[in-house]
This record gives sequence, C-alpha cells and structure tokens, in this order.
Amino acid sequence: MPSSGSASAARLGAAAMLVARAGTSAYNGDVASAFLHTAEHAAARAQGAQGPTLRGHGRSPASQPARVGRSDEGGLRAGPAVATGLVLVPLVGARRRQARKSGKLAMLATGSARKTAEVATDDASPDEVANWEMEAAKLRAEVNALEAEREEVKRQEKLRWFKLFDSDGSGTVDASEIRKGLKEKSGLDMDQTEAERLLSRFDSNQDGVLQPEEFDVERFDQTLDNIRSEDRAVREAALQKEREEARKLREAKELEERWASLNDAALDTRIYSALSYLLPLLDGLRFGLPLLALFPFLQPIFQVLLIPVAILNLVPFGLGQLLIFIGLQMAAGNPELPTLARFNFRQAVLLDVALFVPILLSGLFSMAEDRIPVEVSVAVSALVFVALAGCVLYAMTCSLLGVPSAGIPVISKAAGQSLGLTDKPE
Repeated sequence: MPSSGSASAARLGAAAMLVARAGTSAYNGDVASAFLHTAEHAAARAQGAQGPTLRGHGRSPASQPARVGRSDEGGLRAGPAVATGLVLVPLVGARRRQARKSGKLAMLATGSARKTAEVATDDASPDEVANWEMEAAKLRAEVNALEAEREEVKRQEKLRWFKLFDSDGSGTVDASEIRKGLKEKSGLDMDQTEAERLLSRFDSNQDGVLQPEEFDVERFDQTLDNIRSEDRAVREAALQKEREEARKLREAKELEERWASLNDAALDTRIYSALSYLLPLLDGLRFGLPLLALFPFLQPIFQVLLIPVAILNLVPFGLGQLLIFIGLQMAAGNPELPTLARFNFRQAVLLDVALFVPILLSGLFSMAEDRIPVEVSVAVSALVFVALAGCVLYAMTCSLLGVPSAGIPVISKAAGQSLGLTDKPE
C-alpha cells in the first residue's frame, strides 16, 4: 500500500503540473522557465543530499547523473526530488531560449511535472515532501505575481495611451480627440460621424466622452472596421433596394406598354377578334336550349346561331369545330399578328376549353337522369349558358371597341400570361 509520502509526492507533482499549465496559458515560456529554474536548484540540492547513496564509475556525486531505483551495490532508491532532477535538468540547457520564444518550454514543464508524479517512490521522506510542497506554493505565488505584473503593465500602457489621446488634459477623451489620436497612432482617417459612433460603442455611461476606465485603444481599430463594415452592408442593401425598385418600375412600364399595344384601331383586327368568340358560344349552345321553352323570344337568336353550326356540321366526323380550335390556337402564337387579335384568339380558346367541365357534368347527369330532377338539370344548363353568353358578349364588345377584354376571371389572366402579360396595371 502506498505510503503517505508517496501520495503527497504524487499530489505535489500534480500541483506542479497545474502551475506549469497555468504558465502555458498565461505567460508561455516565462512561468515555465521559472518552474524549471526552481526545479533545477531543487534537483541540485537533492543530488548533494543523496550523493553518497548513488554509485557511479569513478565520478563525483556532483557530476554523477542520478538514477531512479537501486544503486550498483543495492543502495537506497532516489527520492522524488532526485527523480525530478533527472527529468527536468536535461531540459534546461541550450533549448531554454528557443523554447521561451515559441512557448514550448511551458509544454516541456507540463510533461516533466507529469513524469515527476509518475516516478514518485514509496521511500520519499516527509521532509522532502514538505520541501517540494513549499516549492509548489512558491511557484503559485510567482504565477500570481506575474499575473499582477502583467495586469499592471496593461493598465499603465492603457493609461499612457489615454493621456496621449487626451490632448487638452481634461481627463476625458471626446470624438475629436479619438479622431486625431487614431490618425497619429494608426494613420486611420475618419470623419466626425465615424468618430462619434466609435465613441458611443465604448461610452458605457452615455455622457458623450470616454473616461479612463472606458478607454480601450487596443479595440478601437477593430471596432472602427466593424462600423465601416456595417455601413457598407447598409449601403449595399440600400443600393439593392433601389435596383429592385428600378426593376419593378421598368417592368411595370413595359407591362403597361404591352397592354397599350393591345389597343388596336384597325377594323379588320376588331372583327377577327370578335368573331373568334363564336367558337365557345357555338360549343355551349346546347346548354341554352332549355331556355327556349321558358323564353320563346330567344328563338330568332338561336336560329341565327344554328346557321354556323349547320355549316360546321358539313365537315365529316364533326371536325369543323376542332379545326377552328386548332387554327385559333396557332394564330394566337403567331407574333406577326396584332397583339389584340392574339389575345382574343387565346382567350376564346381558353373559354372553349373551360366548357369541358360542364359538358362532363351534363354527361353524368344524363346517365343519372332518373335520380336527378329535371328542374336541377335545366337550371344548371341555363346557368352555364348565361355565364358563357355574358363572357362572350363582354369580350366581343371590347374587341369591336379595339380594347382588350381583360375582365374575365381566371381566363383573362391565363390568356395574358400566355402572351407574356401579367395582371393589367391600374
């Protein structure tokens, strides 16, 4: 079972390792150098005290390297202090300056402290452990002293810069003094607005000036860069917004011009546009037949409409209306035709396509005529025809006037989008 001396030595090695780690994070080579320096002296004292128990080959104890374990003649085992000398002394030679520059000496100290704990033996005396605990406490005190010294150096450096910026000796630094001071310190040019914004980032009490405790010259440059980056982002966002607004205005103007191009005064264009709506009207004429029984005065109108229906029926296999449908669709895609005619051709085609739904429903009604009252079927057919006749009458009137009939819900929008037109501008 390990003795109390061994456990204390292990704790001592862990404490020394913590001190070395503290030196690594705070001061790199300086604290580690102090740690090795102290360990070197301790190892030298240990060599002097343990010299008679370490046998070599003709060399004096001062020059004889210490060994952990038993001597050649079965002497006493070396204590943790001598083991520390074994580990640490070789590290203190020519590598001290290079390690201090790169911070590696602190890492070596950490590794050496770990080895100190590992090679601790069961034969460590209480006096040796007490001495090493004193050395560890001394190292901790040195770390604290170096920390306080470092903080004092930073405070003095901060105060020195504050006095340099405080050109009028008022005990505070205003925006103009920040502007002048950074120009002399870093060569940074800034306007008064930037200086005031920079000051506001550090002015915790919002009194318009910087007190010594608010002054932090080391962060001025980075904070100014952040302010300018924010300004660039704001300017870029504003520029992007202006570009977006200009694009929308340009598109609105182009859209207005395209809709204006639909206004065509040519008589032939108006007639062709109006006649194109005969296609959906003739296809939907079947839904208006029930109205003849209710409104006999409509018979002359239906008789006139039945004339083109009879002509189309002369085409074999009922292909007359299909050929007109295909012809209007092709004419709507011809960019050489007037825009007004193309728009009306496409809208007439879409109205004819929209009749597919009521035609399908009428077929379903005919299949279930024993279950659906006749009144319901007649009412639905009449409603479809009235809606269709209203759309056709509106579109034909607009076409004859030479203006686009863009007021039919859904259908007009789809027709305009197929020609590169969106909603008609107000």
